[in-house]
Amino acid sequence: SLHVIAAKGRRMPPPPSSSSSSKGGVTKADEDAVEFRKEAKDMWVDDTALLTVEVKDAVIVDGHVDYVINVKRTTGLTSTSWQLTRRYSALRDLNAALERLTGLSLNFPPKKAFGNLDRGFVQDRQKELQAYIERLLLMPLIRFSPEFMSFFDSDHYSIPFEADAFQGVSMYLRSEQNWELVEPLPMGWRFRKEFFAVRATNKEDNKEYVVTYNPMSPAVAASINLESVSSAFKYLAGINHPYIAPANVGCLHQAHLPTGIFIRELHSKGSVLDLITRTKNFKQPYLKKYGVKKPRGLDLKVVQLYGRQVLEALKFLHEKHIPYGHLHSGNVLVVSADVVQISDYENAILGLPARLKPHMLQLPCVQSMEAQDVYAFGHLLYEMIFGEPLTTPAITDLPPHTPGASLLEKILAPGVKAMPTVAELMAEPFFAMVQLAPMKPSFKISVRAKELITATWTSTENALRAERQAAEQAARRKEKPAKDKVVASSTAAVPAKSSSSSGGTAGPSAASRRASSSTEKSAATSKQASSQSLTTPALAPAPAPAPAPAAAASKKQSISAAPPAPPAPPAAPAAPPPPPAPPAMKAPPLPPMAPAAPPPPPMPSSMGGGGGGGERGALLGSIQGFAKGKLKKAVTNDRSGALV
Repeated sequence: SLHVIAAKGRRMPPPPSSSSSSKGGVTKADEDAVEFRKEAKDMWVDDTALLTVEVKDAVIVDGHVDYVINVKRTTGLTSTSWQLTRRYSALRDLNAALERLTGLSLNFPPKKAFGNLDRGFVQDRQKELQAYIERLLLMPLIRFSPEFMSFFDSDHYSIPFEADAFQGVSMYLRSEQNWELVEPLPMGWRFRKEFFAVRATNKEDNKEYVVTYNPMSPAVAASINLESVSSAFKYLAGINHPYIAPANVGCLHQAHLPTGIFIRELHSKGSVLDLITRTKNFKQPYLKKYGVKKPRGLDLKVVQLYGRQVLEALKFLHEKHIPYGHLHSGNVLVVSADVVQISDYENAILGLPARLKPHMLQLPCVQSMEAQDVYAFGHLLYEMIFGEPLTTPAITDLPPHTPGASLLEKILAPGVKAMPTVAELMAEPFFAMVQLAPMKPSFKISVRAKELITATWTSTENALRAERQAAEQAARRKEKPAKDKVVASSTAAVPAKSSSSSGGTAGPSAASRRASSSTEKSAATSKQASSQSLTTPALAPAPAPAPAPAAAASKKQSISAAPPAPPAPPAAPAAPPPPPAPPAMKAPPLPPMAPAAPPPPPMPSSMGGGGGGGERGALLGSIQGFAKGKLKKAVTNDRSGALV
């Protein structure tokens, strides 16, 4: 049946049923459309967002290994993380599908029949899978493929957009009556953008045409006047420029989601990407026709000719203030051997993210709409010269005698402060020698549509700036803890400086005094504890707690975690308690105190008269009459020793 068609290598489910329900004439198709619109809005994500995949752990479960994979999608404004559990066989099936579709050898870690549960082997396999996934992330051909994305993000890449596109295109073509649907075309890298081959009902028109069905971003659809969008699309389809692909139809269809529908001529030579990859049948699945093993750049004169024509198209769009931002080799159509045309200039109004946006967010020099197009032109020029896309934001080095090396460095060299303008690029000797036929381009647009296009130009620039600022703030927040940690460790390593009074010797600092005080307190505490240990019987050490009964072996065992420690040896039997201390001996009673000696007789006074002389005489007499032998030995009761 018609609804069972292979789009982008996947099988399409049947379209919603059109049977009527009993709810006031509302059909089942209407209910399905409402539900689909809500689901599609929830499922909408930025396909170009930075995706990081980490094989975090490996767990043995029931005789096989489950790999725990952390996935993170990051844009300038948001970041979302989730976790997957995948077996080796599932990853192997993904690799088999990718190799079958691309014809490439992706060096997947081989299978091992015996010993595949050994801890060392599983850890090595985990590292190999991590390296394998990182290689795929650097290949745009695979990174944006539905097979790859649905494997790591099935929640957002499982909704059947193909069925909705087929139904929407069929409804639109029936209303127009000038076109008829031929077949789906597995073209393009965007998950939600579908292509169909159509032909004119006019028998005299023998050309082939392609219709693109491209849903609008829900965020843009909620903040824009859809009638103005539809009007702008009609005017954009009427652009008359030799190097801009015209559209026979440009409209906004509102079946399930606000969707741009454009019908353009399908040229037999395909796009510049088809020339680079030497694709003979561009109607093949996307991965298969672009899975090239030996890249080949274009002839230098062809690069100069096509580059100059693309610059002329960009100059016209910038003069008319028409936002583009979606220049790449797949959007440059080869009309003939001497003429190319850029297409898909409606993407900016639909709110679709540019394919190179992750790179642009890392470059402060890419600010304006013109700078975005010039930067994308640099990538296009690089791909036409070398035959393969540049996968990094900037070029680190170029081979000697590279054609257009100075031009590439002005756009793609690290540390570029400002992008050159289109006029400056056209004045370069690399393009100035190209002679083009005289042109008389034209573009008519209403005031209402012009206001919408101008607003889209401004909002596209503002959105990129906002995302870059958010990304820079996130990077600073991420670096701050590490920086604070380094500063703290450096401060701790610097010894405290001693403070000195002016004109005198340096005295101890406050830190030294505090340290000295702490040392003295510690010494006093130790001395007190030592004193207590002499007078208090020592407590026997508490016996070690009995080991808990061994738990049942778990069915899951993490490989990344450290291996379990060996069981502790049985505790030695506790020492017998010490014998009771003997009763303390009582000290002998003190002997009775001897009676005090009688006072010495008063000394005869040598001086008569006053009482003062008598007292002095008595004192002198007592001193003279002192004898050591008359003293008695005192008995001391010493209680400072330990009781035994």
